[in-house]
Amino acid sequence: MLRFGERIPPQYWRKHKPGDSPEWDEERFEALVPSHIREPIRQYVMRGILPGDFLTAVLRNDLTAAITRADSTNRAALYEIVMFLLNYVPWAAWGTAERISTWISQGGWEGYVRQQEEEAEAGDVEV
Repeated sequence: MLRFGERIPPQYWRKHKPGDSPEWDEERFEALVPSHIREPIRQYVMRGILPGDFLTAVLRNDLTAAITRADSTNRAALYEIVMFLLNYVPWAAWGTAERISTWISQGGWEGYVRQQEEEAEAGDVEV
């Protein structure tokens, strides 16, 4: 059983590819991500709801802002939070302000899936 703050060797991290589903291992999520930011991460990934200042800074890859906005729990878990994003969150959802803006405007993963289904129905792409 993993415990919060426990380092997971790199060979166990899921390799993420563009377009992958944001499905993740709930046990790892609970072990790596502090409990008070789990729901904001879920809401952002699934629905494109922008989280608070700390998580927004992390999503933007802004280390200075992340450190200065983090509480003591998030500061201690910053490595695990970033590794979780790297390995379980679609690359299109984070990394730059532009990606975040696009992710929010499309409605997160649910909006992305809806858009793909609409395009498939219109005959534009295969799902």
